[in-house]
Amino acid sequence: GGLRRPLDAGYRGADYDFIRVESRSTGVVEFALDSRRARSDLREQSTQVALVQELVKTAASDTNSDDQLGRTLFQLLVPPSIEPYLGGTTRLLLELDLNSAAIPWELLDTPVNGKAVDTRPWSLRSRMLRKMRLKDAEVAGRSDAIADDAVLIVGEPHVDRPEYGPLDAALREARAVADLLGRSDIGPHRVRALYQERARPIINALLERPWRILHATGHGEASAKGGVVLSGKAFLGPSEIAAMRTVPELVFVNCCHLAHVAGPDGRPRDFQAAGFAAGVAEQLVRIGVRCVVAAGWAVEDEPAKAFALRFYERLLAGDSFASAVGEAREAAWRMGGNTWAAYQCYGDPEWRLRARTADAQGPVVSLQDVYAGIASPLGLALALETLAVGSEWEHRPAAGQLSRIGYLEGQHGKAWGGMGAVAEAFGVAYAAAGAFDPAIAWFRKALQSSDSSASIKVNEHLGNLLARQGYERLNSKKGTRTEADFTAARDTVQEGWRLLKALVGLQATSERWSLVGSACKRRARVEHLAGRPADEAAWLATMDEAYAEAEKLARQHNSIEWFYPALNRLAGQVRLHRLDPTKVAAPTAAQIAAVRESLQAKSEADPNFWSAAGLIELDTYEALIADPDPANLDDLRSRYEDLHRRAPAPKGWRTSADQLDFVVGPSLKGRKGGALVELLKVVKGFAA
Repeated sequence: GGLRRPLDAGYRGADYDFIRVESRSTGVVEFALDSRRARSDLREQSTQVALVQELVKTAASDTNSDDQLGRTLFQLLVPPSIEPYLGGTTRLLLELDLNSAAIPWELLDTPVNGKAVDTRPWSLRSRMLRKMRLKDAEVAGRSDAIADDAVLIVGEPHVDRPEYGPLDAALREARAVADLLGRSDIGPHRVRALYQERARPIINALLERPWRILHATGHGEASAKGGVVLSGKAFLGPSEIAAMRTVPELVFVNCCHLAHVAGPDGRPRDFQAAGFAAGVAEQLVRIGVRCVVAAGWAVEDEPAKAFALRFYERLLAGDSFASAVGEAREAAWRMGGNTWAAYQCYGDPEWRLRARTADAQGPVVSLQDVYAGIASPLGLALALETLAVGSEWEHRPAAGQLSRIGYLEGQHGKAWGGMGAVAEAFGVAYAAAGAFDPAIAWFRKALQSSDSSASIKVNEHLGNLLARQGYERLNSKKGTRTEADFTAARDTVQEGWRLLKALVGLQATSERWSLVGSACKRRARVEHLAGRPADEAAWLATMDEAYAEAEKLARQHNSIEWFYPALNRLAGQVRLHRLDPTKVAAPTAAQIAAVRESLQAKSEADPNFWSAAGLIELDTYEALIADPDPANLDDLRSRYEDLHRRAPAPKGWRTSADQLDFVVGPSLKGRKGGALVELLKVVKGFAA
């Protein structure tokens, strides 16, 4: 199951540009640009501190309606040499120190370009996120929240100070968010909402248990000891956040001026007239919260609610943090004003909310992100090969595999599916996931491709699948089978058999003869279902000849796996013997001993499911030869159960169950009890 190499990926394994920004007290802003190009660019821009402070003070306000301010700040702060990297639509992550975090980067915009197609603000086009650079982060001793942890929502805490008025919109937002999360896969039992509560129950709730999400709306006070304003003179602020023993995944604080960052002396840092960066947000980043959303200034009621609801809707839909923030900003932007730019969002762009707890610690990754690096037919073929290996060797669930293959087919099938090698890769991936119909269609397309890039093995795949499909469609048909059903099954199996026989004529190998034998076995089973014993016996005899050729070639090449065709020969002989012991002799003790020796050699040199299951099958055949209806099969049943505990993947067991049913099924028809019936039932149960 080894892979040739990993899937294609973007530079740094990410599809966003990374820019480090450092703001010095001298007015110099330094940019280090780590783009998806194979280099890092370092640029400096000198600014007039007083001028920038004045512009920031004006821009960072809910009363600001001057779009030009953002473009002016962009030109003052961003060096012209890196503007080409920032003016497009590439996703962007800004790593900021505490000083540069004070700048309202979300409000900045590139100069007007008459040729621009996308006229949205810069932070909307780039899905911009922040990352805070801290030298003294304290994360030791804390654990991370998991998907089993709950959500805490604090809506408009009770405030008994006259300078703070009621915030009806904050309460409505909190209720709407609680309702949305409660109706999701998170569930109402894991959403705790506190509305208009006093300080004590809020702080008690904060510290009583781990929380994966904390959402707070209300008044905020930007001071060194401030935070979300509570009753009395209390705050939900940095000290209370630092007391949490479990680090939440996401904290959303929609409180006016909570993004303020104070210096060591309690006074605002540079550019902080309006309060930016992170009072409470800084502490959350400091203790290791994955994602933080904080409002930098007063926000308007309806755009704020639209931002919050759209943000959580996209997270619940499986979007990444960066995508959810971008969608939320756009929803608020379309309502006018500058509320959309007030939200400073720090965190991992690829973080996703794990709504279901069945796989609580498993990451949720969108298929768009998983396969974002595919940029060529070779990359597509490699992705499909990886899926086939996952189905074959890692026993990944078929539903998930088919979803991924279907996504790749929808994205790239039309453009590159006409290439033989790509069509073959689709066929192999579908076949490994158990979807025969699309696999057969893709293999046919590979054979018809004009570029001749498909391998000759496509014929093997197609012949084998046609033979399997012909029998399995007939066998699974509910109700009465018509003559047309039998004809269709024979035609399909026959087409596969002819393809495989042609390959043997071109170049005989043990594998190809085994596939011919497998096709003969399925044709024999079709004739059994049709009630034509003479035709069934004829095809079983042809099957024996094919597997005999496969065994001979395997022995000539000293293959350690010659047991495979030999064991299949034994299965056919035992079936014929059980159908009519007077006409067909049972396999000899010498035959059985030779196959057992081959199986044991394989188990010692390179053990796998097939060698372990083969030894049990062989002993089952031996028991059937000694006694047509053995009454005591407890030992064999225990061995099957032990193997299932060690190797529970249904795919291998489906093959084992099918083989056992082939050997003993016809002679058990109509029986409702007995050790053999129960053994077959147990093995079929493992295949479910």
